[in-house]
Amino acid sequence: MVLIYTIIGKCLLSVVVAQTATTEQQGRQIDDMARRLEALEKRNADLQGQVVELKAKTGDEWLTEERAAEVRALVQDVLS
Repeated sequence: MVLIYTIIGKCLLSVVVAQTATTEQQGRQIDDMARRLEALEKRNADLQGQVVELKAKTGDEWLTEERAAEVRALVQDVLS
């Protein structure tokens, strides 16, 4: 009977150790994802700032008639 309790105890201990390792690994993965998300949010904010700056510089002139004609010609070339 003692042998059975010893075996069961060892099995339960193995499960607890495995679960703890998995939980620690998941914690590290979550921390890594949080750092990556923070970096992406910063990059996104930087890019948004650049967009605002470029829009302020060019206003509504970003697509002039000349540029529109160039784009149409390029599309026609690609479709041909």
